[in-house]
Amino acid sequence: MEQQYRQVPPMQPESYGKRVWHLWGPILIKWAVGIGVSMIAMGVLSMVYVMADQEAAMIAMQSEEKMMELYDKILNQYLNASTLIEGVAALITIPLMLGFFHSDRESVGDERILSGDDGGFLFVSACCPDCCAGGSGADERGIGIPGTAL
Repeated sequence: MEQQYRQVPPMQPESYGKRVWHLWGPILIKWAVGIGVSMIAMGVLSMVYVMADQEAAMIAMQSEEKMMELYDKILNQYLNASTLIEGVAALITIPLMLGFFHSDRESVGDERILSGDDGGFLFVSACCPDCCAGGSGADERGIGIPGTAL
């Protein structure tokens, strides 16, 4: 009953730039990490290939046709390692995004505390309501009670 009379202070609307960043930021970060890891991988593969066969590299420097053949060999090695390269990019991107998500949730939590919102939500277990009911803040039907932890 007391919550009905509590006044919530008005929240300032986010700027257009901040809204665009929240929408497109994760995609841009994923692309940037992917491009960065790909560039590093291509550089490493090029250096390894040139160091392994220095004579072929010197011959390639003298002829454009030989240079394209060398580039083709390096590109084939890069394509063979593309799954590993994307895996490394994912291993960098996932913790980075998790950190951003966590900091965003903390700032939203601070705003909820200031506004008096308890952050309640509805949790419905589709697979097994009995599993979710035991000590998780859910009732016997598997429906979460607002304001309780899962």
